[in-house]
Amino acid sequence: MTAAGKTIVVLLSLVIIPYLFANAANPVNSEALGFYSDGAYRHSISVLSNKGSLSSLENYLMARDFQELKETEKALPYFEKVNLKDLKKEKYASFFIESCCYFYSKALREHFAPSLASFSNETLALRKMISSLKKDSIYYQEVNEIYLFYLWKNKDYKAISSLGGKDKLSKSYQALCHFMEGETNTLAFLLDQMPENLLLTIYPDISNRIEINTLESLNRDQLFKLWTISLNFNRWNSAEKILNRYETLSNKDEFLERAKMTLETKKGNRQKVIDQLFQDFQKNEINEKKIRLLLSHLYRQANYTRAYEVIQKYPFFESDMIKILSKSGRYEELYQWYLKNKDKKEFREQHQRDIFLILLQNKIEAAKEMLPFALEKNEDYYFTYISALFDLNENKPETAYPKLLSVLLNHPFTYEWIVAKKYEAGLRTNFMPLYETEIFNQIGKLKKMPLKEKVYLSLGLLEIDTNLTGTINKKTAFQKDWRKFQNSVKYYFALSEKNFSSGNYWIQKRDPFLMGWNQELFQRIEKNVTNSTKYYLAYHYMDWYEKINLGGEIVPRLNYFLTKKLEGRQYHPLLEKKLFRGIYPFHVFSTIESFVSNTNESLWIISAFREESHFKKEALSYAGAVGFVQMMPATAQTIQKNLRKEDWNLYDYSDNKSLGIIHFQHLFKKYKDNPYYSLAAYNAGETVINRWIRRYTFTNELWNELIEYDETREYVKKIVLTRYFYDLEYGASP
Repeated sequence: MTAAGKTIVVLLSLVIIPYLFANAANPVNSEALGFYSDGAYRHSISVLSNKGSLSSLENYLMARDFQELKETEKALPYFEKVNLKDLKKEKYASFFIESCCYFYSKALREHFAPSLASFSNETLALRKMISSLKKDSIYYQEVNEIYLFYLWKNKDYKAISSLGGKDKLSKSYQALCHFMEGETNTLAFLLDQMPENLLLTIYPDISNRIEINTLESLNRDQLFKLWTISLNFNRWNSAEKILNRYETLSNKDEFLERAKMTLETKKGNRQKVIDQLFQDFQKNEINEKKIRLLLSHLYRQANYTRAYEVIQKYPFFESDMIKILSKSGRYEELYQWYLKNKDKKEFREQHQRDIFLILLQNKIEAAKEMLPFALEKNEDYYFTYISALFDLNENKPETAYPKLLSVLLNHPFTYEWIVAKKYEAGLRTNFMPLYETEIFNQIGKLKKMPLKEKVYLSLGLLEIDTNLTGTINKKTAFQKDWRKFQNSVKYYFALSEKNFSSGNYWIQKRDPFLMGWNQELFQRIEKNVTNSTKYYLAYHYMDWYEKINLGGEIVPRLNYFLTKKLEGRQYHPLLEKKLFRGIYPFHVFSTIESFVSNTNESLWIISAFREESHFKKEALSYAGAVGFVQMMPATAQTIQKNLRKEDWNLYDYSDNKSLGIIHFQHLFKKYKDNPYYSLAAYNAGETVINRWIRRYTFTNELWNELIEYDETREYVKKIVLTRYFYDLEYGASP
């Protein structure tokens, strides 16, 4: 063998032998683990399904894949196959045993089926988990809580009492057992001491034992708490008994009267409540809380005729006045009401914008008449921007230009600034004297400004005109001030270092195999640090989060923290490069572009995903939108059916991303690459966007202001701003 050949053999042995030993110590399919780490859970399952027999660690991996796909029923059999004794042989035994106990117990809780007569198998499994965990484990309390819950459901009161725990949770369960055994005086203790989530969980079991004599030991606060829970579970008889007891203690206070009305509403007697409140209204026997209650009921019925009658008598409810006049189509009256009230001190700026948008969408001539009055106050640059767009739409550049310039000089890196910048650049040569005068007036003011505002406005000026670089540096020492500002931002994160040592331990474990178990690793760190420390983690360990395929955890944290600290997102371009790129990462762009083959579309799509989920793979909205692309399940099912990809799963990161990109491609094609229409349709749906396109004929950005849904209108603006920031940092424009 040649010397070169021997060298290759030695090098291969250095790579392969440790790899074989590593896999012997950690018997798990590396490809499946790689998919799991990337959030491609369906793909991980596919790999493991093709393998004959699975090790304990692979059974656990399979269980976790199904659990992350929200298929808990399929996860449980694989959890059951995991032998904790086998996990003790692993390199990070405690890590895997604790993680398995935690996620297995969560699966049992998620899959709990009250229809089962007995939960003995589940209880036995939980008992084994508890015995495998040390009492100082970060997961012990949560697993113990589920164990106690199963004992409770098995009505094994003796076992609960024999555990003899001294913590708050154990004492609550022990008190519960006493209550079920007839010691009704323990109810007061439960209401005061039991965690609220647990109280809600066990309430159906104890509600049938709540009688008048049971309530005698409760004070008003305890009765109120119990009454609220009874309403949540639609236990009208219990709620009525509680109110009757409350009445003996309260002397008919205001709460009692409203509570009775609430109970009637819950029982389906809304009209009876409205009639009663309306009688009080007509007799002048009504206060502010009752008026708000009456209006809320009328809104639920969309009865704006009666609501109008109420608001005429009580016109100081400004927000309600605007809503009622708008919903009942009284736009001219709304405009006249605005003229009458606009100069009052208590008239809020937000009311002015709300009224303007309503008129803009429904009575455009009144909106145009309102603009000069709104501009007089000169407090909200939004009206200056809108007025400029109207002028441009009517081909009046001479009146539009000063307004565009005003927005440019005073409000950099806002959505309105981006639009103004686009139009001002095309008009500048015709208004050069005005441009130069205003620019140099602004530069002259910079020196006396506070540091943040000085840097902010200076950078905005440089974005307008790079020829100003020398002048601004000479007049303001801009670069020095910018570094000073960026150093001041770093101070925010230095304050968050407390209570971090326990989380730091796991981050420093840079073992590639361990980092493949990213969800487990992330969960462990989350439970080891305080909320404030999480911002510190996201800033100082960006590279670590990215290496474990959880870069999306950085963006929402830093975005929220910095936007709050800096008092606005428009200050993001002032941040140091590392921080800016942390909250506007570009790593997913290449994947999107390879899929779409259109740089312009890809930039809009990455900007949209950034605003949809902040790139968090596990994101779940209050409305039910799922994952990285925040897609509703019904939309996903339609796309999957059309593509014949019924096996795709919206909770799988790879599938989720593909579904979102495909949907955006469809929208860009349908709306002929108009980003405003396409983005709005992604958020609000195609049907409503098609209606708005037919209704509103503006060709410039005024169309976006006419969007009737506040969420959709602001959504589009956020994405336009994000797209600009990507261009600014990465030079990403095609």
